[in-house]
Amino acid sequence: METQDLINYISESRQQGMSDEQIKQNLLGSGWSESDVDQALIPVSQIINNDGWYQGLIKNKLLAVAIVVSIIGVAGASYWFLYRDQSDKLIEPEMTQEPQGTDQESQVSPVTGQPQLFFQKPKGTISAAPGETIGIELFGPGIAEVLLVAPNFAETAKADGSNIFKFKYVIPVEIIGNIQLGAVGSTNDNLPIESDELNINISLASAGKITSIRETTAPNEQIVLFVGSTWPLRVFGTFSDGVERDITSDPGTEYTLWPGQPSNTEIIRVDTKGVITAVSAGQRSIIINHKNRSSTATAASVTVIVE
Repeated sequence: METQDLINYISESRQQGMSDEQIKQNLLGSGWSESDVDQALIPVSQIINNDGWYQGLIKNKLLAVAIVVSIIGVAGASYWFLYRDQSDKLIEPEMTQEPQGTDQESQVSPVTGQPQLFFQKPKGTISAAPGETIGIELFGPGIAEVLLVAPNFAETAKADGSNIFKFKYVIPVEIIGNIQLGAVGSTNDNLPIESDELNINISLASAGKITSIRETTAPNEQIVLFVGSTWPLRVFGTFSDGVERDITSDPGTEYTLWPGQPSNTEIIRVDTKGVITAVSAGQRSIIINHKNRSSTATAASVTVIVE
């Protein structure tokens, strides 16, 4: 059995440069058994000459540690690059987008800084029929009261906390063509605010045929003008539903200068809205008709004089 003395001897002998065979022969010659000598020499030989088990273990441990450290480093770097955006999102407070049209800037005029008032429903230009009821809504944050004005109509509405002012407008049965609606509001500071306009095109489709036409501004159908002046005609048509309506500016109303009048001199002009302009001295007649008529037209005689 190997002892500490045997091991010490072998170690000292090796440090002095002796080979394992010389050491073995010396120990055998000193009475040590061969089995004890071989058992003592083998582990020591492995340790010194054959990269002993513990040194191999140490080297393997260092290599393993280096590999583990490298893996952890690579994994950590990969995680940081791959998930840094998502982690930022997790800790970044969520931003809430303000609904369009409800912020303070959209409720005031960029020019005056005052509250705005505008048609919300309907808006722009719409089509309707005589006698039809239109539901109207105006939007006016900061407005206390609104006055809606339309042909044969004027009505007010007070704020109820919704910023919406509601009206019901019945289109007069006698009106056709285009009309404009407007509103005026009063702010909480008693400042007047004007709205935009709502345009309504009133169709003749439900009114039937025109049975008669008359012009109401010319006494005895005679109009006398000075050169350079103007005169607005006012034309009404009676429809087959029995209602007389203003057709002065209706697209179907036609104004034609009487044939046979002097053509080499322009005496008067008349536009599609029935406005006469006196150009030079003389006399001419205007035939007033409508494409939807079922009876004779009417006429107006115009005399132009020089002041």
